Amino acid sequence: MIKKQHLVVLFLMLLSVVSYGQIGNEVQGKGSGFSLTSADYVTFYGDSSGHNHTSGLNTTYIGYKAGYSQTSESDNTFIGAYSGEFATTGTDNVFIGKYAGRYCDGTDNTVVGTEAGMAMTSGASDNTIMGEEAGQALIDGDDNVFIGEDAGYYTTGPNGASPSTLGGDNTFVGTTSGRSNTTGFANAFFGDEAGYDNTTGQWNTAVGDSALIDNGVGFNNTAIGHGAGFATEYADYNTFVGSYAGGDNNRNNSTSNANRNTYVGAFSGFSNRAGEDNVGMGTYSGYGGSYPLTGINGQWGGQGSSTNRSRTTFIGAQSAAKNNDVIAIGYKAQVDGRYGITLGNESRAQQTYAVAIGQGVTVNQANTMALGGDTAANRLSVGIGTVAANSNASLDLADVDKGLLINRVTTAERTTMTTTPASGVALTATDIGLLVYDTDVKGLFSWDGTQWVGLSSDNFGDHTATTDLEINNHFIDFGNTESAGIRFYNDTNNDFYKISMGNSANYHYGPVNNFSIKSTMNYISGRGWTWGVNDQAPIAAIDNTGKMQIANTMTIGEYTLPNTDGTVSQVLGTDGVGNVTWVDANLNTDAQDLDLSGNTLSLTNDTSTVDLSGYLDNTDAQAISLATNTLSITGTAATVDLSGYLDNTDAQDLSLSGTTLSLTNDGTTVDLSGLQDGTGTDAQAISLATNTLSITGNAGTVDLSAYVNTDTQNLTAATLTGSIIQIDIQNGSSVSVDISPLIADLENRVTTLEACACNVLPVSEFTMGKMNPLLQQNIPNPFNGTSTIGYYIPQSVYQAEIIFSNNVGQIVNRIAVNKKGEGEISVNASNYASGMYYYTLYLDGKKIDTKKMVVN
Repeated sequence: MIKKQHLVVLFLMLLSVVSYGQIGNEVQGKGSGFSLTSADYVTFYGDSSGHNHTSGLNTTYIGYKAGYSQTSESDNTFIGAYSGEFATTGTDNVFIGKYAGRYCDGTDNTVVGTEAGMAMTSGASDNTIMGEEAGQALIDGDDNVFIGEDAGYYTTGPNGASPSTLGGDNTFVGTTSGRSNTTGFANAFFGDEAGYDNTTGQWNTAVGDSALIDNGVGFNNTAIGHGAGFATEYADYNTFVGSYAGGDNNRNNSTSNANRNTYVGAFSGFSNRAGEDNVGMGTYSGYGGSYPLTGINGQWGGQGSSTNRSRTTFIGAQSAAKNNDVIAIGYKAQVDGRYGITLGNESRAQQTYAVAIGQGVTVNQANTMALGGDTAANRLSVGIGTVAANSNASLDLADVDKGLLINRVTTAERTTMTTTPASGVALTATDIGLLVYDTDVKGLFSWDGTQWVGLSSDNFGDHTATTDLEINNHFIDFGNTESAGIRFYNDTNNDFYKISMGNSANYHYGPVNNFSIKSTMNYISGRGWTWGVNDQAPIAAIDNTGKMQIANTMTIGEYTLPNTDGTVSQVLGTDGVGNVTWVDANLNTDAQDLDLSGNTLSLTNDTSTVDLSGYLDNTDAQAISLATNTLSITGTAATVDLSGYLDNTDAQDLSLSGTTLSLTNDGTTVDLSGLQDGTGTDAQAISLATNTLSITGNAGTVDLSAYVNTDTQNLTAATLTGSIIQIDIQNGSSVSVDISPLIADLENRVTTLEACACNVLPVSEFTMGKMNPLLQQNIPNPFNGTSTIGYYIPQSVYQAEIIFSNNVGQIVNRIAVNKKGEGEISVNASNYASGMYYYTLYLDGKKIDTKKMVVN
């Protein structure tokens, strides 16, 4: 029979604190602190906790076998069954949770969660790991932050191999984020399953649910948004911002393409799988066909319509680049032909080298640019040198210091255009009005629909100025025939030039070197002048100096200029040496010469002069110059301000400050904050100070004090006075507990047991303290072979059952549990498809507890 006083003594033994000779030590549990010899300020609670600890200071081990293998390390806190169990070295570690940091020998680690960081065996240090199985496989990577269930699950580090950075400097926040990472380093994954498959990839940043989920070995990739870049596995240097931006990038899993792409906007660039060096911005912008297209969830995006587009640039919602090496800018702007360019909303370039500029402009001809459309609504008047182009002109050229330089061709090239031009299409009636400048004959020519017509043609040929007028074999014809006009042409003997004036009989000849006239001239220009001249005598000769003289032997009749009163005032005669002069009828002489000196006109033998400066600009050597926007001419103070006709600069720079896009010398700006995460950076770092979690560049913080045990006080003493237990706490007030009700209850229970003829409660249940049913987490989890589920079922239960259901609540298996007390069952993965399942313990039809398991 168990005596009441024995029960009291037993209870007091369970509550008693074992104290050793060192300072501030508290140890409780079978085998706890077994080797403790010289350590101070240690607290061990739980069977075998701190079992091998000898001399380390300021350590706390709470839980079955917590800190079991530690010997002389200090400043460690292990809380949870098996936490830090096999850790032999390392200081300043905090492990909280079953198996947390179980093998860790590193320093400065904070591990919170069941099986979290349990494999750190080779000196992994400076890691922060929070979440069930987070960083479970980490061996010796440093400076990692894993927060979330299974976050960084498989990250191992090099296990002693060089370089030591492998598997380090990672930040994974979110359930299963970076779960498959092994030796990848300097990655930042934020969001559920973000960077899930990353193994050896480096310098990657993923923010958002499933962002870069498939990335395995790619590096320098940035994905922000739900599902952004989710198919990328091997590609590098990609930037995706927006939900599903670059979603299908590297879908073919090639190791040599899909690199250096930048897509901004929901579904932007979604369907391109293998292309490189692309830049796209705008919701649903990418590589689709005609509008609209159906993509993910019925959205536009052209999923699968294009798998290989490279060197494309598209900016604008629903803009589409449907060929390589194209540029599309504008809402629904589209380019079909390679090397095409579209600039304008709802415009399209459909052929190779086609360019469409303007609103609603479609170009369906290769090597053609359209500036503005072909309707009254979207046609343009283009101004050069003016911002107010003439609305009646297609092209308004307003510069005052430039000209229009049209196409310059040779005669042979111009002829070729009518037969086999480089374009492959000969000139036809549709080309009427085409204008060129012929460099051989130095003249403008226009195509009249059937032939070239010279706009400034004559029969002189080359118009280059020379000292002498060279007619050669050409002629100047001022009439239809010799008898109806004036004609200059070469005589048949090639040594005289012949002039025909008025009729075929009046041919006037001159030698090649000095032109002269030697025939009868009946009239000039119909004025009725009659020259009585011998038919054979020369009238005049032009010598090599350009002077015309009357021959000395020539007889010339008078021509009188009558006065108004009928008398003669002047007569035409000679000066006796061959010069023809007008002489005063009275004086019969007028031998003065006209002279021009500078701007002054004078006559010989006459002192009077005429100043012509008012009629002359006095110089033709002035120079025109342009300084900034001011046009001026040397020699005059007058200037012309051209600033109203010039935009004054085309050297503006595009700059980005924060999320604001601007142009120099332009006050307008564009706010891009709606296209980014609001910070303009993906280099944020997460940090933990005491119990406060924060991210650089963001004032928001998360208080983790509710999840972390930071109480470092020690129990100092416990005394029993009657039925009152007084517990003293370091740096705190004493607490008194009245255990008289418990003693009374124990006495009643003993009395009942003494009178009871029923089976006695198994000692194992009592000693283990498992009076309530228990369902444990399956181990291992996730698994692809066999997993074990532990449980405890009280003897009083009649029926026990574990029911398995899938993610949508359908029951997939039931296992009856017949063994009472503590036990376990095995689950084989071959009976389940890969995925997440839930298992629930039911006792006598009542739900007790539910756990989650994952089958790979």
